Amino acid sequence: MMNQTLNIHMRLLPIFYILMAPLCLQAEPQRATVQLFKNATIITMDHSKPDSFIGYMGIDQEGRIFSIGEGNPPADMHAKTSIDLQGKIIAPGFVSAHNHIYMSPLRGLGHHADLYQWYLAWNQYLQHTTPEDLYWFTLHGSVDFLRNGVTTAYDFTYPLALSPDEQAKAMPHLKNWIRQQTQAKIDAGLRFVNSIRVWGLE
Repeated sequence: MMNQTLNIHMRLLPIFYILMAPLCLQAEPQRATVQLFKNATIITMDHSKPDSFIGYMGIDQEGRIFSIGEGNPPADMHAKTSIDLQGKIIAPGFVSAHNHIYMSPLRGLGHHADLYQWYLAWNQYLQHTTPEDLYWFTLHGSVDFLRNGVTTAYDFTYPLALSPDEQAKAMPHLKNWIRQQTQAKIDAGLRFVNSIRVWGLE
């Protein structure tokens, strides 16, 4: 009896695989193109394409690049938004390795002075800032980065260096200062690494 049952199962296996094969071989669903940039001068990180080329780039519904190619986009690539860049450049985002993003709205202060006078010029304003002020300062700098092609930054957060008396005064606000600067960069969509001063290790 057991052998008969086993034989029946063995005969049914090929039928099972035949029925399941179409399901297993189905192609991955095509991602919808939300934005299509065409007629762009494209610079990639692809070592096989060291030179720029005129081509297209497709963005999917998750905001990710999923298609880059030379020349015109395929005829079946349709998008909700199609933009002719007329030769403008698409390139990987720049990385800025040394920043004090919270200082963005203080540009021009002390630009004529030496390092220490420059510090005094902007510190007369920063010493009165609140965590919310730092949020808006940092958001301003982060958005400015993104508008100019900088997508990643190593950011030296505020406060940078304080006297012992100033440290004691700052400690109750320190966590919120860092949190607000961090949140501003997240809200802007900037990739970043925070550099945070660790007190008490001097």
